[in-house]
Amino acid sequence: MAALVQTEQALFRGEVQGVGFRWTFSRLAREHGLNGWVRNLPDGSVEAMLQGPREKISVVMKQIMLVSERIRITGVEQRKVDLPHIEGFSVR
Repeated sequence: MAALVQTEQALFRGEVQGVGFRWTFSRLAREHGLNGWVRNLPDGSVEAMLQGPREKISVVMKQIMLVSERIRITGVEQRKVDLPHIEGFSVR
């Protein structure tokens, strides 16, 4: 049985800009075969869109919390969204 594909939006707060967060997040997402994107927002937070099996999204979300001493995540908001298929993963 194929894994159910879903799309989740995540908003990260803390020291997440200027510390390699987007590139690290992109690497993790690609390693786990997820589609989507990650981008800086004007308020200093980072937004990510992940599309793929829920289990893989969960793994990436757990790993990003542990990957770098320079990245200091103080809050994460995560929700399911309904979007059409996203091809590949990009840093915006």
